[in-house]
Amino acid sequence: EKSDYFIDYNVNSFVGRREELEYLVSVAFQNQTVIHGESGIGKSALMCKLYSLLVQGAGADTLILFHSAGVSSYAQSVFDVATSWMRQIYAWLGKPEIGDNRPLIDHFRVLMAYARERGKRVLVMIDALDRFLVDNDSRFLPFIPDELPVVISVLPDRVESLKLQHP
Repeated sequence: EKSDYFIDYNVNSFVGRREELEYLVSVAFQNQTVIHGESGIGKSALMCKLYSLLVQGAGADTLILFHSAGVSSYAQSVFDVATSWMRQIYAWLGKPEIGDNRPLIDHFRVLMAYARERGKRVLVMIDALDRFLVDNDSRFLPFIPDELPVVISVLPDRVESLKLQHP
């Protein structure tokens, strides 16, 4: 799969930045973190290395949802990403996928609440958020509950317009 190749490539080419990486590992599950910088400085490599380390240390009670919007033009739809993550969450929770008449945003939030009630931890990681198709969904990330920890990478000119808390 393209994202697996992308992650492996970036993990294998990662060098230095140990202090930043150690800090990110320590705060990843605690809050909403934004990694920002100019194009080409290594945000994606840092995100992939962080993902790799977190997955290695994660137990069965932890799910890390990773997405890079920069992998391909097919990776730039918030709806498609949320739908894919929903399938992963159902599998992780051992629940059959249930057709639900609720909007996708509400459905995702209900699944996150269900996971938390059972002592599960979820972390959302989005690399190159600025590469998502421009719409309100990519700015507000409405399907992500406010209390869910998030690590995002974005270009510096997009940080101000990023609203992690929902309107």
